[in-house]
Amino acid sequence: MVPQNSLRYASLTGGATNMASSAFGVAWYQGKSGLYYEVTADGKVSTYPGLSSVVANSAGANFQDVASLVLTDNGTVIISAIDITSAGNNGAIFALDRTNRTWAKVPVPSGGSPSTLNLMFGGDGNTIAMQTADSAGLGLRFFNVAAH
Repeated sequence: MVPQNSLRYASLTGGATNMASSAFGVAWYQGKSGLYYEVTADGKVSTYPGLSSVVANSAGANFQDVASLVLTDNGTVIISAIDITSAGNNGAIFALDRTNRTWAKVPVPSGGSPSTLNLMFGGDGNTIAMQTADSAGLGLRFFNVAAH
């Protein structure tokens, strides 16, 4: 049993591996191997290429350090990745396109003040938590995720 639908502890992730669970199933993003695995609630096991094999070095960025993974109840898979070539460690959000077996960059949800950054902290159900650009760096904003 995985007690939460997202885990983001340095000892478990460290930019190398992330696990998530939801009513949809269980997901594992193994960053160093560049593979994403999932087991759906009905027992179907699938493996997909990781982000690094799809978008590494696109436009000079290298999004190989996956910071967080969310698997929503409706089956949407979202990862937050850090551009390791950037001095500011700029991030981006990507969603899994199961049909094409690729990761698509998606816009960061907007709205509210302070603005939302490109870093996702986790999720619950069909809601993701994004970091905001507040002065303390501790603000969160929550967004409902439609099926992707």
